[in-house]
Amino acid sequence: MFSLSNQQLGTYRLIRRIGGAGVGDVYLAEDERTDITRQVAIKTIRAEFDTYPEKDTTREAERLFRHEMQMVTQLDHPLILPLYDFGEEQIGDTMLTYTVTPFCPEGSLANWLQKREEKEPLSLEETAHFVGQAAQALHHAHTHELIHQDVKPANFLLNDRSNQALPDILLSDFGVAGMARATATASQSIRGTPVYIAPEQWNGQPVPATDQYALAIMAYLLLTRHYPFQGSREQMMHQHLDKQPQAPSPFNSAIPPALDAVLLQALQKDPGDRFASISACANAFRQAIRPTASPPRRPVLKPFSDEASPPRRSVLKPLSDEASPPQLPTAEAALPSPSSAAHPVPGLASAVSPTQETPTQPIAPVASSSTARTERDAPLSVSPATRAPVDTGAKPPTLPKWLVPSRSDIGSMFRSRTRVLITSGVLVVLILAGITGGVILPGRMNANQTAGGTQARTGALKSAWAARTFGTQILNGVAWLDAQFVAVGTSGTILISSNGNSWTAHDSGLAQPLYGVAWSGSQFVAVGANGSILTSPTGKVWTAHKSGITQSLFGITWSDSQFVAVGANGTVLASPDGKAWTTHKSGAEQPLYGVAWSGSQFVAVGANGTVLTSPNGKIWTAHDSGTAQPLYGVAWSDSQFVAVGANGTILTSPTGKTWITHKSGIAQSLHSVTWSGSQFVAVGDIGMVLTSPNGSAWTLHDSDVTQSLYGVTWSGSQFVAVGDIGTILTSP
Repeated sequence: MFSLSNQQLGTYRLIRRIGGAGVGDVYLAEDERTDITRQVAIKTIRAEFDTYPEKDTTREAERLFRHEMQMVTQLDHPLILPLYDFGEEQIGDTMLTYTVTPFCPEGSLANWLQKREEKEPLSLEETAHFVGQAAQALHHAHTHELIHQDVKPANFLLNDRSNQALPDILLSDFGVAGMARATATASQSIRGTPVYIAPEQWNGQPVPATDQYALAIMAYLLLTRHYPFQGSREQMMHQHLDKQPQAPSPFNSAIPPALDAVLLQALQKDPGDRFASISACANAFRQAIRPTASPPRRPVLKPFSDEASPPRRSVLKPLSDEASPPQLPTAEAALPSPSSAAHPVPGLASAVSPTQETPTQPIAPVASSSTARTERDAPLSVSPATRAPVDTGAKPPTLPKWLVPSRSDIGSMFRSRTRVLITSGVLVVLILAGITGGVILPGRMNANQTAGGTQARTGALKSAWAARTFGTQILNGVAWLDAQFVAVGTSGTILISSNGNSWTAHDSGLAQPLYGVAWSGSQFVAVGANGSILTSPTGKVWTAHKSGITQSLFGITWSDSQFVAVGANGTVLASPDGKAWTTHKSGAEQPLYGVAWSGSQFVAVGANGTVLTSPNGKIWTAHDSGTAQPLYGVAWSDSQFVAVGANGTILTSPTGKTWITHKSGIAQSLHSVTWSGSQFVAVGDIGMVLTSPNGSAWTLHDSDVTQSLYGVTWSGSQFVAVGDIGTILTSP
């Protein structure tokens, strides 16, 4: 075996081989250029000179390699493994091309999955954690015109944080296809991990949606321990091209129909039929699991509960039922062979761990046969809505974040890509491509395009919103007392701030998602999944109380004498002190998402345009809202209620009984609304912010973020809005 252990490679001393296979190896090394020696991981790829007799071809390969590496070094993102260095060095008759990255001793996500004590699939929330972080990293790469083309657990390294229930992941190894636009089309060969390869990638025409397809397969695996396709390389190729995958829910009864629909859409054969961006896909994933948001480490093969919860997005029709995918083995990865009876999972090895999968061999691409696709609902809302992508990246892209290509734009990029003919000596580029990974998209995107999502805010007014992030958890609700804000979110997240700018995390003692929070004048009460209820006089120390129910609670308000909380299956609870709770019949079966108090009555809103009123929180009356859209939030303004919901729905009513519909000017869902004393502020998908002095005429403002916003409140001097990926906005 060719080994570089104990040898010098430039300024790096190679200590030992820790992974790799085929023509590439990974070594633990020490960087001796600095006074303080640091350990790094070096990935090498070797090419024999006599394989490439043409010097011009070799020089061109070297040029392309360097250009590609320079592109990768531009990826400055907290969830992407940084590239420290790269270079080439000749050892004997072997030319080594290498990259230098941080050494991650914790290994990869694949290693972590193997070592888990629980052998059940991941819970919905756990999977959403990894899918969300992967999408953030890939979105950032796409905005820099790079496509990864080898998305799988082995290519996400762990960024260990011992105080976190789940590790953060770092996207690594931009290395499967190299400069795919030139290399794959010229050589008519494909490299990658067959179980993850999208149809257009088999045809040598990768687009940003190629990574979305692979991420959907990874999510399918995490949720079910199955792959959607199985067999030999050739069999899998034809399945990816022609066979519709089976919905994942038969393998895991905790998966809701909405999540089936999300994954099946991301696995569409035509990239133009997938989500407009990988951010939009991750956002739809997160919305789809909100109905059954679950605590981490839950055994997910059993239904979480029989409740219904916020269907923030529509349920798309599942595609045809197909044969069962193979079981996930516990052994380390190897690509399936045509003759193997079992099909082990490819990629269960880290770029910096002792095990490494074998690279696949090139295979000529074939044309996909025409396949009839099941007609899908276009929107991702309970009723027709415009699908609005969400930028989950923590760093702003080069172009304005709200400019995005439509799905048809991406589809046309896929269908119209021009092949570039290169000499047969380009095989050297393919070998070098194994180390580079990023794919340069065809041409620069124009001013109306990025890889982020659909253009949604033309004509928006620039307003004084300041954005910041705290952690990576989704924040669902926020409330204000006389001296501080309290925000709540997934995994029991509690944040407090005296000014909306500096935030501190506090231990809620829960792992369940928290959806709503209210202040009574003496204490906060937070509500969430499984009927979770917490109280705190300061927002720092929290006490859990028994609600007597298992349904999720999504909204809560205070009426000067009692709290009223609403949730799944029309659930209504009331409590004078936040500790002892009484269940009341609302008469509704739909989930209720928001509730407000006017001084004389409560108004609760929910799915299918549900509106209920009650003078005391005990006896409820249903009213016709005039809409079938889900209503997610409601607020009182001293003279009227304003309710907001899917597709930009806005309703007003002075009594809560007769409602008038108003034009918001947008098609995105609005999740929350508040009143400041002089104006309403409503927030929603892709950072939508609307204001109105009267609830009738609304103005769109540019919040300068594209993360969805789920909660907003007024403090007396400023608004604070919270949402996806720890997003926090403030505005006077």
